[in-house]
Formats: sequence, structure tokens, C-alpha cells
Amino acid sequence: MKAYFYTDDEVGQPWLGPDADRLTHEDFEPFPDPRFNWCAFPSFEPTEDPQEADIFVMRQRLSKVGEIDHLPHLKGNEERHVFFDLADNYKTYPGIDALYLRGAAVQQVFDVNPTTVSWPWPTEDFGRFMSTPAGGWQYDVSFQGQASDMARVAMQSCIDAGLGCAFHINDRFWPHICEDNDRVGERLRRTFSENMQGGRLSLCPTTLTQGVIRYRLYEAMSMGRVSIHICDGGVLPMQDKIDWDRCVVHIAEADAANAGPIIKAWLDRHSDAEIWDMGLYAREMWVKWLWRGTWAENVDLVVRERLGLDD
Repeated sequence: MKAYFYTDDEVGQPWLGPDADRLTHEDFEPFPDPRFNWCAFPSFEPTEDPQEADIFVMRQRLSKVGEIDHLPHLKGNEERHVFFDLADNYKTYPGIDALYLRGAAVQQVFDVNPTTVSWPWPTEDFGRFMSTPAGGWQYDVSFQGQASDMARVAMQSCIDAGLGCAFHINDRFWPHICEDNDRVGERLRRTFSENMQGGRLSLCPTTLTQGVIRYRLYEAMSMGRVSIHICDGGVLPMQDKIDWDRCVVHIAEADAANAGPIIKAWLDRHSDAEIWDMGLYAREMWVKWLWRGTWAENVDLVVRERLGLDD
């Protein structure tokens, strides 16, 4: 099988390569820090002849390029084109039935481009914090991050319900904190990992109504923690490979104000051993299907499956 990679001139802007998309500094990573090399396609042979190509790949992110109808080999080959994006960008492409791998895979995007593939956000591997602290879990539910109105409503409901809570509201977007080398940034990184490690459940509300899935969901999975997922519009990735009900508790956005009683009732029905097993499954699925270190192989697999390509 062969892949045609668009040149910078054909796209109209340079591809900066995977080194341009480093997530965070290495000293916080328990493993080497892989780049976002989603477009390696290890089972495909590159070709410069579009007539030989089984797939056509634009390596630049959709949100950086915007329009795609200028690509010289798009017309007539739409279904064999592969695009990728990691941005809160809901731009759609009516009538162009390509494969769109998107981190911001919300339902309104699928409504226009049903060939969209939901893709995870890239997150650090928090596996080294997976074990419970000495003495067991300290909290029922944790949250640290920028707090949307929905998050604040859900947090207040948890407090009112008498749950053990570890909530810390940041005034900076988490990836910016990751880049900080100052004492404030390091303190926030430490409290983030400690609070999530000490909690049975991780609160993961969307930022906007019908908005995207938050990073927090994938960070919790990497640590082997069960997420409280409050997000009606986001489409969870790898639904044919991950049993999301085994590692996530779903609460409708309309019920955010009742999140506390809902979580309390759920905890009453599940033992700590059951919660731990759910977390183990979450960690297993994150490593296999969601960790950015496996993106090259998983993109390759998903594209082959979606396009019905065999060796």
C-alpha cells in the first residue's frame, strides 16, 4: 500500500514536523517524550506518484491550513484523503467525504462530515502516580483546572452532597502551566498529580455546553482513575475498541447541578475494589489506544479499517 504526502508548496505552508509539537519538558515524563508523529503510516510506502497512491495525506493540521479545496489531487479522491487536527476548531467541509481525525470531535462536526474520526487529546503519562497514597484514597472526587460555569455548578453540588472533595481552580490553561519552570508552575503540577492520585474519581466536565471532551478525561485514564464525564456533545474516540462504560461515569450536562447526589449514589453501589478495577481498565485502554506514543500505529490501523485496505 502506498501513501502520497502533499508537499509544502501544494498545501501552501510548511509542515514543521513532529518536533514542532512537543507536549512538555522531559523531566516530568516517565518515558521518552514522543512527538505527534501521527502521519508516519508505518505500513504504507511513500510515493511521489499520485496515480499509485492508496491514500493522500496532508501532514499540516486542518486548523492551520483552513481551506483544503485547493489541493491538486483532492477532486475525485476525496474518500482516500486523510486530514488531522488538534484544536477547538469546528470548521467543516460539506461534500468532501475525506477521513478527518479530530481532537475536537463534537457531534455538530459529525453531522456535516460523518466520515470524521474522533481522536484523543495528547496528554502526559501520569502512570507513575497510579498507586493509591499510603492509607488509601483521601477524596471521593478531585478536580484541578480552569473552571467553566458547568464545572463550578458540578463542584458545588459535590460539596453540598457531603462528598470528600479536592478542588483547585487554576487561572491558566494547563498546557501553559506545563511549560512553566517557575515555582508556581511546579506547585500547580504537584497539586494536580497529588489531588488526582488521592481521589477515587476525577471530575471531567466540558468547558462549554455541547463542547469538546476535556484533557482531564485522558489524564485521569493515564493515571488509572475513573472519570465523571459531563459532556453531551463530545464524541468519545475508539468506541469500537474501548468499552467506555467500564472506565467512565456519564452524567448529562442537564444534570450537572445534581452531580453530587448522582456521584454519591454511584459510590454507594461500587466498592473500592470495583473502582480500582475500572481504573486498571482505563489505564490499559489509554496505553493501547490513546497514548500519543501509539498514534502512528493506531492512525495507520484506523485508516486501513475505515477504507477497507488490506495488505
